Amino acid sequence: MSRIYDNWERLVAATLKKEQLRDLAYCESLSSRASDFSSDSFHEDVAVSLFSSDKSKVDDRLATDGAPEALLKQIKEPIGIAATKASLSAIFQLVHSSATFSNKNAAPYFAEIGIVPVLIETLMESERSICEKALGILDGICSCSEGLEKAYENALTLPVVVKKILRVSVLANQFSVSILQKLGKNENRGRGVILGAVELGAFHRLAVLLQIGCDETTKKNATELLNLYRDVTTICSEKI
Repeated sequence: MSRIYDNWERLVAATLKKEQLRDLAYCESLSSRASDFSSDSFHEDVAVSLFSSDKSKVDDRLATDGAPEALLKQIKEPIGIAATKASLSAIFQLVHSSATFSNKNAAPYFAEIGIVPVLIETLMESERSICEKALGILDGICSCSEGLEKAYENALTLPVVVKKILRVSVLANQFSVSILQKLGKNENRGRGVILGAVELGAFHRLAVLLQIGCDETTKKNATELLNLYRDVTTICSEKI
C-alpha cells in the first residue's frame, strides 16, 4: 500500500502545473473557442498529455491494484483543491481507458467501490474545473451496466445532473446531456428518468441548448432525449 501512496504523491506533483496551465488556457480561450471543446478533444487531451509526456509510465502507475481506492479516498477526504483535481483527472483517465482491476474494467470497478455517491456529493458545490471532471467521470461510469445501476439507485443523480445543464460550461453541458441520454434510453428504467427529468425542467434546458447551439454529439443526444420524451408522453396519454 505504501508504494501506491508514493505513486500518488508523484502523480499529484506531476499534475499540479498541468492543471494550472489547463485552467489558464481555458480562461483565455473560452469566449473565442467554445466550439472547439468537444468531448472527443477533451478525452484525448486528458488521456494523452495530462500527467506525463510518457503516457505508458503514467498508465503503469495508475493501473496498480489499490490505486482506485487511494484515489477515491483523496476525493472523499480532500486535502486540498489541487489534490482533488489531480485525483479526479486520474480517475477520468482510468474510467475512459482499458485498465482493469481484479479482472474488471475500471468503470464497473469504480462503480462497485462506491464512486457514484462521491461524485454526486462533489457536484453539489464545486467550481467549474472540478465539476467538469466529475461529470466526465460519471458519464464514463454510466457507460457500463454496473454504473448505471448505481446512478439509478442514487435519488440525487437526476436533479444534480439536470441542474448542471447551461449553468457551468460547454463541457459540463456535453457530459450532463450524455449522462441523461444514457439514463433515459434504458429499456426498463428510462421512462421513470424521462418523467423525472420533465418535472426538473430538463427538456426546457435541452430546447434552449439546441437553440443556442452545441456540438454534434450533444445535439444528437439532446434530440434523442426529446424524442424519448415525446414517446413517453404519447404512451402516457394513450393510457388515460
